[in-house]
Amino acid sequence: MTSWCPNLLGDHSSLYNAALEAIAIWTFEQAVTTFTYAHMRVNPKHTQNTQLIQSLYRNFVWSYMKNRIVKDLRSPGIVAQADLDNKAYKQHSELTMKCAIHLQNNGWNEQVKMLTDSNECTSNDECNASGNLHVLFKRAQNPHVTSFYCEMDTQRINGTPLLRGQCCRYPDPQVPHPFNKESDISRRLPEYCLLDWFDPDYFNSLDISIQALYIGCPIALPLPVNVTASPTGWDWKTMGEKEFINKYGYKVRALYNVLTKEDLAAMNSTSNADTGNDDI
Repeated sequence: MTSWCPNLLGDHSSLYNAALEAIAIWTFEQAVTTFTYAHMRVNPKHTQNTQLIQSLYRNFVWSYMKNRIVKDLRSPGIVAQADLDNKAYKQHSELTMKCAIHLQNNGWNEQVKMLTDSNECTSNDECNASGNLHVLFKRAQNPHVTSFYCEMDTQRINGTPLLRGQCCRYPDPQVPHPFNKESDISRRLPEYCLLDWFDPDYFNSLDISIQALYIGCPIALPLPVNVTASPTGWDWKTMGEKEFINKYGYKVRALYNVLTKEDLAAMNSTSNADTGNDDI
């Protein structure tokens, strides 16, 4: 036997699979006793509990690998694609966290910091041959917000000096995809986000019941015409929500078909009427 390759479509208790199970468990026991998993604080005494180790193997290792095989047989290529998506999502989450820390450390107001509250609020990225991280197109996201993300990422990188012993080059900032490629992952809308995260046309095309979920959501950015080329002119950076909404926010809100109290009352009346009819 030159490789560890169990028959995942067969019975785990078959002679062949049982032999591979014994090899896997023995290898794990040797690794534990030589402190390979010391960083995980594994108690070596547990390796003496054969029933426990077998249960862990069958319910986690065997079960995990078998489920991957079954999924791939049903939809060829789906497992490999999921692995790529998970890698991209993890990388994207790390970049989102770095951006959130940058905004916090540089005194941005609470509304702007909310732009990084959720992974669904940010554009996905992918590596390419040049090493750049491309911001992928998200149909629901306001292009103005995407541009702001790119600007913040550039500021974060340019404002972080290299220290002795670090890599000799800066990581490339995120830039929009040259062909406006649409994101394949995280197409869900965030459960709660800033109103101006949405592209106005997209938001206004949503069903009224979906729009109702975002009533009362704050606004983070002024209109593009009010954003100067130089960040030094961004007086809204440290504005409180009330001051911002009076100077910039109402102009932004006017782009969206925000539901009124009358709209909500009408929705509730219709919902109550439908419920009453069902009861009859």
